[in-house]
Amino acid sequence: MFNKHKCAAQMHGPKNWSLIAGGIQGRSGKSCRLRWCNQLDPGVIKDPFSEWEDAVIINAHIVRATTALFPPAPHPIREYLIIAMT
Repeated sequence: MFNKHKCAAQMHGPKNWSLIAGGIQGRSGKSCRLRWCNQLDPGVIKDPFSEWEDAVIINAHIVRATTALFPPAPHPIREYLIIAMT
């Protein structure tokens, strides 16, 4: 699955998610896009956050949580905050 998804994204470009999903049984364009953006894209940095990055994320969360002007944090940030704040 991993190789099939990555090869299809490289062949068709990481924009044609419905076309890519057509070659992967049981997957939608949305699920292929999410997998690429969160895990398979070579540009995704998978190293642990530094202490400075932790502080920036947590402080930004505090500002967002107390201000109605900002939309909710993206899903990966929410997951990280749940782990970091427990």
